[in-house]
Amino acid sequence: MIGLLFVWIAVMAGLFEYVRASLPAGTVRRGIIYGIVMWGISCLFFEPDSTNALHEPYRLVMLELSLEAIGMVLVGLTLSATPGRRLTSLTPIHRTS
Repeated sequence: MIGLLFVWIAVMAGLFEYVRASLPAGTVRRGIIYGIVMWGISCLFFEPDSTNALHEPYRLVMLELSLEAIGMVLVGLTLSATPGRRLTSLTPIHRTS
């Protein structure tokens, strides 16, 4: 179980470094945007399937989703506060304006 936690942390940090250049400037703003996007991708994509399969009450599902959103935003803020490294093997996504 601890191994899966380390794998998940590595995946989240790697994705953050990959999209760091395309996120808005500012530590807090960047962290919140990243947390919301990751929450939307992971929770809103997988939760509807598990809710129907487990027959969970909707109040419990809403509590779970809100706690997961808070956790993802905290992960985004933590990753945003860390100094970035320049990745050489991956090409970062650049904003076109």
